[in-house]
Amino acid sequence: MKYSVEVLSPEQWATVSEGTHFEVFGTLKPKDWDRIDYALLALREGEPLPMAYVTCREVSRDCVYWQFGGVFPEVRGTFATWAIYKTFIEWARAKYKMVSTYTANDNYAYLKMALKAGFKIIGTRNVDGQVFVDLKLDFKGEE
Repeated sequence: MKYSVEVLSPEQWATVSEGTHFEVFGTLKPKDWDRIDYALLALREGEPLPMAYVTCREVSRDCVYWQFGGVFPEVRGTFATWAIYKTFIEWARAKYKMVSTYTANDNYAYLKMALKAGFKIIGTRNVDGQVFVDLKLDFKGEE
């Protein structure tokens, strides 16, 4: 199965962000959490339904920060999750030299996927007693 990426402006994302976050995580989030330049939706080719999303903030013209993201319940834990993640990475590779993000150190599924995709752990941070892992995917070495 192939996936395409749709880019949403902050205004477009604002209209669907709360529902999307609830669908993916089962919790509501404050609207002011999205300090983004755009959001990416992964769509199954030929179908209008989103399969996953990631919100993005450009750190520089060479680096994008992936703020929040996730897959919808119907694809969670399936091979589609990996295929979608790789689709987001390929989209970023065509536009940037680096992707940065972070996740909770006990988010084993995401950490395993990120490391398999080539992300490197570049640090940790402690926020309110929870440890987070800083991750970076550097495309510059591939040129």
